[in-house]
Amino acid sequence: MSKINFDVRDNYEYFQELSYAEKNLSTNPIILEPKRNNRDWLKQTTKIEHSSIDENINLIVEKKLSLHKYGIKLHCPDFTEKPYFRFDSDGPAHRNKTELPLSEQLITTPHFNTYDEKGQEFAYKSEVLI
Repeated sequence: MSKINFDVRDNYEYFQELSYAEKNLSTNPIILEPKRNNRDWLKQTTKIEHSSIDENINLIVEKKLSLHKYGIKLHCPDFTEKPYFRFDSDGPAHRNKTELPLSEQLITTPHFNTYDEKGQEFAYKSEVLI
């Protein structure tokens, strides 16, 4: 998948708090607008209020106009450069770097993406997505 995210690896407890504690949208509803660099997509970014962390946290929602392809991202730019959580509704499968047999490494869409304690990004499905 990708390079090690040292921000996550070196601050894994903070990352877990950022990821798993309660969050609320600061605006509702979210109204998507044409994406500046790609008119085939709609996009909107809105602030997230975190229950225990006072950081600039954003929810990014994107939707492709012609397909049923969409995604969401959670991003805390003061913590790490890349979004720390992502949902992909469609698109290519991911192969997780793991010691599982090759046949079990492929994660098809829809899936979620996040990081492990080593800062390695990985894709996974929840019970709802299976």
